[in-house]
Amino acid sequence: VCSSDLMNFKRSDNIKNHILPYYDNIMAVGQIILVHCFEQTVFEYNSPKVQHVYEWETDKEYGVFTRYIAAKKYTKNRCVLFTDDDVIIPAKTLSMVYQKWKENPKRIVGAEGRRIYKDIATGEYLYRSTAFHGDVDFLLTSCCMASYENILAACNQEPVMENYKNTTVIKWNGEDMFLCLTASSYHDVKCYSVDSPVVSLDEGTHVISRVDSHIQERCRFLNLFFSKYAPVTYFQPIEIALK
Repeated sequence: VCSSDLMNFKRSDNIKNHILPYYDNIMAVGQIILVHCFEQTVFEYNSPKVQHVYEWETDKEYGVFTRYIAAKKYTKNRCVLFTDDDVIIPAKTLSMVYQKWKENPKRIVGAEGRRIYKDIATGEYLYRSTAFHGDVDFLLTSCCMASYENILAACNQEPVMENYKNTTVIKWNGEDMFLCLTASSYHDVKCYSVDSPVVSLDEGTHVISRVDSHIQERCRFLNLFFSKYAPVTYFQPIEIALK
């Protein structure tokens, strides 16, 4: 049994009408932590599974990293599934992710994996949105399963990034990479992405990946992160030559 951690910010209709009713009927999800990050979009949903938590003050300080702080505070299970308010994870995908996670709870598992690139001319680390399955460097929060221990480690290590969170348009853009890379640094094991899809819902107009500075901020995050943490032994970025 896992806990599900979901942030409510701008797409409450998706959560109320589609996501909560769906996970409410999935036996493998024993707790749904609904993290309200915006006072104006709070809504009622009564279910023994759903725990409403009100973290807009935390969101003001930590932005999207709030998802991990809420999981640290409220999860009742070692296994935590992070997901977004514009996707549903089909039962088959969820089962594949959970079975892979159980093989090694130190490993973070999901369904939308990414690799880190490196510019061979400059030595800079780069973010690209190309999807990979199998061993990956990190996973998007649309479907990301982590142990409580890895969440706790990320929260404890958050100050290492100093004032980074206040330099991004989306506060703490790169939190998904931070969780995965800190876990991999501790355990010397890559993340893993199963080859099974997630189902997209209405994105609306609030889409982080469409913010003009999104790619630039994530590249900046990677270079700052690796200036703090030397790449661990397994880490082999895909080298490319920028034209």
